[in-house]
Amino acid sequence: MFTRRSFIICTLTLSLPAGQVVAQSAPWPARPVRIIVSLPPGGSNDLLARVIAERLHPVLGQPVIVENRPGAGGNIATEYVAKQAPDGYTLLLTASGHTVNPSFFAKLPYDPVKDFEPISQVSTVPFVLTVNASMPAVTMKEFVAHARANPGKFTYGSAGIGQPHHLAAELLKARTGIDIVHVPYKGAGASFRRCLPGRSASPSARSTRSCRTSARAGCGRSQSPAASEPPCCQMFPPSRRRCRSRATR
Repeated sequence: MFTRRSFIICTLTLSLPAGQVVAQSAPWPARPVRIIVSLPPGGSNDLLARVIAERLHPVLGQPVIVENRPGAGGNIATEYVAKQAPDGYTLLLTASGHTVNPSFFAKLPYDPVKDFEPISQVSTVPFVLTVNASMPAVTMKEFVAHARANPGKFTYGSAGIGQPHHLAAELLKARTGIDIVHVPYKGAGASFRRCLPGRSASPSARSTRSCRTSARAGCGRSQSPAASEPPCCQMFPPSRRRCRSRATR
């Protein structure tokens, strides 16, 4: 679920065909449990999975192993988990891509509903737009004005095509009319590092307290502690005129 296009909602899911009941011959878990993450190490999903694994270890009495399988907008990890034995030993930590991907890919090698059993929502992560500190724009409105004056000259990085970072930035483009070019990466960590040389903006979920980057604004219902301004969705509400023109097409 992609709440107001402003949050990553991370969910633990279990590969389990619908209606199938798995008989356990021994109390679960009798061996290590794996959490498969659809993004590479260093991003918020990866860090979250490792915190969960650390907390589950003493509770379950078994090691909980985090395994990263990035690529294809999360489909590589999701397909892998869907093909594992439905015994509760392989979990998937996924975000909104799990429900968005059916709209981005004509055919998926799994059924996002029938092949999985949701366990729990574990986190909501607000987005913050970060730019290199050398950029002359100091406020979000100045950034938008700067981008409007230089159409097509700036890029923004995301965790991949169809990922919530990508959709949040496209929403910003739609609401402000700016022309910035999407550069997909295999994770938010890579896009954030790319922002350091000053070549791109990054709708990142990571901390922005580095002296080499500067957080402009978040995209949520309330202001993020990491951002210096109110949410950009409040500063740039939907245009009624644009909505009407699209509805008549």
